[in-house]
Amino acid sequence: MCKRYRRYAEQIGKLKTLEQKRRENPNVDLLIGAVNIWCWDRDGLGLVQEAKSLGIERILWSRRQSPAVIDAMNNIDGVLTSRYDVYHDCVVAQWYWGDYNNKLPSVWDKRDLFNVLYGTPPMFMFNRQVWGQNKERFAQSYKNICPVVRAVGYAEMKDHRFLTPDRDVQQAEFANGVTVTVDFGDKAYRLGDGSKVEAMGHHVSGI
Repeated sequence: MCKRYRRYAEQIGKLKTLEQKRRENPNVDLLIGAVNIWCWDRDGLGLVQEAKSLGIERILWSRRQSPAVIDAMNNIDGVLTSRYDVYHDCVVAQWYWGDYNNKLPSVWDKRDLFNVLYGTPPMFMFNRQVWGQNKERFAQSYKNICPVVRAVGYAEMKDHRFLTPDRDVQQAEFANGVTVTVDFGDKAYRLGDGSKVEAMGHHVSGI
């Protein structure tokens, strides 16, 4: 359905990709690879600074803060303050704010892999206690996902396929030549070129 609408929008002259939007407004690039963070802690600025120190370089902060704090966040390199920003070549939704990466720890790794496969950014929701207990895990989630998002954020997904009958191994191809393979299963998978995709891991080529 999305592909059909995209073709229709292109035919009637309504299609405008992020690449085109970036030429008009270079700040669009700040969205690509930015994790969406919702946090109920009052010290939002301190938390953003701590996240940056852990290597979380791009942040889309969506929780209300005072005007002074919002201004301070917006003055930090790589930090945006807004809600529900969506993108991917033209548009792609992030996780729904009630169903974010870390909502169910038992499937956190799997949610991260879906982000990698689709080239979409993660979403984190937490309070100070949850952040304190899991901040290294949050940072690792960002580092696993967002370099791939940066690599394909301006490219249309051209193909998606299941490589095994049980659908545990899936592959996505993007218009810029990047191919992402994800293994959701409990056994490693060998690609045709000999590359190995570890169980609950991913492989990226074409970057």
